[in-house]
Amino acid sequence: MSHSDEHLPSGWERGVTSNGRTFYVDHTTRTTHWSIPEHLLPEDVKTARRKAAAIALGDGGPLPYGWEQAQLEDGEFYYVDHNRRRNTFTDPRTVKDIQNITAVPVILKGYLQKQGGTGLKPKNWKRRFFVLRGRVLYYYPDEHTPEVKGVLILAGYTINPASEGEINMKYGFQARRPGARTYFFAAGDEEDRALWMKTLNNTILEDSTGVKTIGDDVMQDEVTHNVNVPAESIRNPDHSGYMQKQGGSGFTPKNWRRRYFIMKGNTLYYYKLPVDQVALGAVALQGYRAEPTTGGKPFQFTLSKPGARQFLLIADSDSEMQQWISHLNNRAVQLNLEC
Repeated sequence: MSHSDEHLPSGWERGVTSNGRTFYVDHTTRTTHWSIPEHLLPEDVKTARRKAAAIALGDGGPLPYGWEQAQLEDGEFYYVDHNRRRNTFTDPRTVKDIQNITAVPVILKGYLQKQGGTGLKPKNWKRRFFVLRGRVLYYYPDEHTPEVKGVLILAGYTINPASEGEINMKYGFQARRPGARTYFFAAGDEEDRALWMKTLNNTILEDSTGVKTIGDDVMQDEVTHNVNVPAESIRNPDHSGYMQKQGGSGFTPKNWRRRYFIMKGNTLYYYKLPVDQVALGAVALQGYRAEPTTGGKPFQFTLSKPGARQFLLIADSDSEMQQWISHLNNRAVQLNLEC
């Protein structure tokens, strides 16, 4: 979360280092600071901090479902609303309309068996907790663990039954898309399977228009925006770091913006900052290939796939560019084996 400009003293500006750490510039004295001195903060901010500190000590009761308390580097508390994917300095426990705040945009959730393994590993079945939000299916180790194990971007997939003879599991179904990995699931009974299949297919059908303008990018089949996966929840990523990304679309000017990228499994996530709770975008890497850009900027490379959107990226150095290309292409080879 960024420290809102309205809370900065006059003449101050917020910045971010190359490794994502927040700092502040006092243009009056021409000095930089890691935090804003307490006496320079507005009274309402100091009051909010005192209240938040009391709540942090257990005096405010539990937060509503889907909310989390966090803290800026200068000590100020703020609140993350995972339901609406936003941050605020207002404590939700002080707002009367709690029913409105805690409206959870979950279409369907529950336990399913999921077939794991790849072309390099034996197939196996594991029980996972699934949450369907919009066109993204998230899965977790269980309903009490916040760490996301993975996401399936549903655009382009079709959901059909899977026979017991095919997967050796009752009440099975599959998510299939041409040229991509096929996912196999098993429900607890026939009624549960029918509910999941109908809900997933309806979600895909409602979103079958193909392209929607959202934020600074264009959503296409392989790209989903505003993905509710906190950056810090992605454990043991395959690779991560800052890069420049060219944004814009056919309707808006092209521009370069610095983003924090995390590659995990078959997905490339990108954020404004490595502490953000929601990814600006997530790219399904199946079929993509990374190559240096001929005649482009220094350390620029292209992530492309036939018939799909092309990404132009700039690493911080030649070695970083080579590492990204290696990781992305190695993963592409593994994904082809999974199909």
